[in-house]
Amino acid sequence: MNATPNYKRKIDQSPAADAESKRMDMKITPTKEGLNNTNQTQSEREQSELDEIKAKGAPEWYIASLQRITRQFDEVNNRLSGFEITTNNEIADLKKTVEEQNKKILEQEAKLAEALDRLDKCEDYSRNSNLIFENVEERYQENTEKILLDIFKTNLKIDSEIQISDSHRLGKKVNAKPRPLIVRFVKVKDRKQVWAARRNLAGTKLIMKEHYSKGTDDARKTLYPYYRKAQKAPEVKKCRLFRDQLQIDGKSYGTADIVKLPHGLDQQRIHTVNKNGCTFFFSRDAPLSNFHRATFKVDD
Repeated sequence: MNATPNYKRKIDQSPAADAESKRMDMKITPTKEGLNNTNQTQSEREQSELDEIKAKGAPEWYIASLQRITRQFDEVNNRLSGFEITTNNEIADLKKTVEEQNKKILEQEAKLAEALDRLDKCEDYSRNSNLIFENVEERYQENTEKILLDIFKTNLKIDSEIQISDSHRLGKKVNAKPRPLIVRFVKVKDRKQVWAARRNLAGTKLIMKEHYSKGTDDARKTLYPYYRKAQKAPEVKKCRLFRDQLQIDGKSYGTADIVKLPHGLDQQRIHTVNKNGCTFFFSRDAPLSNFHRATFKVDD
């Protein structure tokens, strides 16, 4: 007697199950052309396995069920492969879109920075006839024009007549400290004469400043430590802080050009002070200042 392998039937052969199987068998899902070779190789391997099972004497119902399950598996696999290709294409399209949007954002930021720079220059030009005085004693119901004319004559040693267009205090009174006093001159030449006499304020508490836009004022605050250092550097022949530019020996440096400053004016040297055997780091440009989180701890 020939021994026949004992295959356990695991698939429901009820009429409802057969109908569902026939319905799924009739579904045809299109596949991508790039997957034809892979599917063909897989089909050949599956056919070889079926032939091997037939050679072992497997019943027809088992082989039919196995073929149906294989087709259903292939259908799901083809669908997943199609989804993977579609998803990868969509991801590639999204990456391209994000890159294009980032490029547009950078272009808009550059245009915005350029527009703000032009706006600062326009504001600076409109304030070209102004000067600001600080630490001027503030009095109740004061006459600011009379106070300024007295400063011009007494402190600045200017004997000629200076014509003032307007003058007033800046901001609201919040404490005993006097508010800055701003003055606008009728003639630019008067403003230049007053500004040229600023050295006569040395030894007094009075401070005279030029009136700039916020952007220019912030740039000057950043460049000022480098300007002071350049004044003391023996290798620097001539330097000045002109509006938002630091001019050293005929070359101009803005806030974006700090890294291009001469070696003696590098950021770490500017913002590091040695005093009484101790080293102090300050400002955002010093790597060991309080603006940067330390990655180590010093024990007492």
